Amino acid sequence: MGDVSGLIIAGSEGDTQAVIAGDVSHASQIRIADTVEIIEDRKQSGSLLSYINDLHILEHGDIVRLKELRPRLFRKMEEL
Repeated sequence: MGDVSGLIIAGSEGDTQAVIAGDVSHASQIRIADTVEIIEDRKQSGSLLSYINDLHILEHGDIVRLKELRPRLFRKMEEL
């Protein structure tokens, strides 16, 4: 979570439930499990949530959707 740049990898061991949360506007590439997206021109900035949707496509949305998309992860974060 947080501000990042360069290559961002989550779910490196094939975990398609992994997420990337934070400002990815300065990233050059995002990988979750075996899904890759090259970032050429990201106009949207701020706190985003990147995840693999039900169609196995990398999708980006508002970070407030974490509770809806990954409830178990959200509960773990609340405990911290």
